Amino acid sequence: MKKASGISRHKLKRLPRISRKSLALVGSLIVLLALTGVLAQWTTLHRSTPVSKTVAAVPTTGQSSKITGAAFDANSPSKEYVYAGGRMVATEEPGGGGSGGGGSCSGQANPRADFDQDHKSEMIYYHNGVFGILKSSIQYSYSSGLFFGWGAAGSLPLVADFDGDGKADPAYIAPSGSGQIYAILLSSTGYNVGQGLFLSAGFPGLGDIPIAADFDGDHKADPGLWRSSTGQWIIPTSSSNYTTNIFAQWGGQAGDIPIAADFDCDGKADIGYYRSGLWAILTSSSNYISAQFYSWGGAGLQPIAADFDGDGKADLAYIVPPAGGQSQAYAILKSSTGYNVSQPLFVPAGWPSLGDTPVVGDFDGDGKADPGIWRSSDGTWIIPLSSGAYTTYLFSSWGVSGDTVLPNRLTQY
Repeated sequence: MKKASGISRHKLKRLPRISRKSLALVGSLIVLLALTGVLAQWTTLHRSTPVSKTVAAVPTTGQSSKITGAAFDANSPSKEYVYAGGRMVATEEPGGGGSGGGGSCSGQANPRADFDQDHKSEMIYYHNGVFGILKSSIQYSYSSGLFFGWGAAGSLPLVADFDGDGKADPAYIAPSGSGQIYAILLSSTGYNVGQGLFLSAGFPGLGDIPIAADFDGDHKADPGLWRSSTGQWIIPTSSSNYTTNIFAQWGGQAGDIPIAADFDCDGKADIGYYRSGLWAILTSSSNYISAQFYSWGGAGLQPIAADFDGDGKADLAYIVPPAGGQSQAYAILKSSTGYNVSQPLFVPAGWPSLGDTPVVGDFDGDGKADPGIWRSSDGTWIIPLSSGAYTTYLFSSWGVSGDTVLPNRLTQY
């Protein structure tokens, strides 16, 4: 792991990856053991000394593209969901800034994808039912990479704290007849496959998109869904042991993207949608009656909701496409400025031609989301840190093209 004061065309260290055949064999064996009811245990695999690699430059100069716009407590759990019907979405326990974040909300949140309870995001890839994890508590060291199996080829992975113990639980969305289910491996059971939690995730034929977030404020992820065909939200609450649902009607036009994030600082996820630059949010503090509207972004642009300023409220962001020789960029509208469009934050987000994918997590533990990228063409993580004013970076090589990486904080936070 390296920290640097900028990104330039220079050599970074990369270690040889375990072959796909080996990983596939490991994954198949673990899944086979899971099917026979054997306890799924963390497995520590050791990697050899890294070899050199070259990383193309990501500009640090100001973004010149035109932007269209108008008007965490340490004991809280981590939440995340990745991918929904082909769209990348993600969730996190809503609430104020985490350790060091200085958030003003009473309900604070840990970073998502936190398996080691150090309040920092891990670096994770998922490949055909195998999760590969680099832990932040040991500086993302390759020497103690963690691998375990849960899921299968083509499954949509997610990590969220469904049991409220402060550790992320691996899960995936699995087909079940004409429907689909959440298949959750709980950390509180020691990841015992004989005690997996299986909950409905709706019906793909109705346009149901799984969305896991803490909607009832009990510090556990609620396995909800948004029905894109009608705009209906159906959320079984963990506080009722999934016997009581939150229902709401919001969004539902073709092209709407669901949003779940804490905009009102009450420690509960609000529901909303993004429609061609319009953000429409129903707040949990109003029992999903009062709406907030913001204009930031545009048609065809990827929305992102995350707490980049550490005040405990979700900020609005989107990815600006590359133009005029400049890389793509995060365009962030911060809640701490009152979502003032004259005070945006721009952070480079790499090059789509290199397979650069947004990854947003609190990798430095300061209670602020770090707007990073994962370069799928060579598996490189490039994370500008908020604690270093985005001039200090984390670098790592983890995963290969075709993997799904976590965390991906995009339309749910």
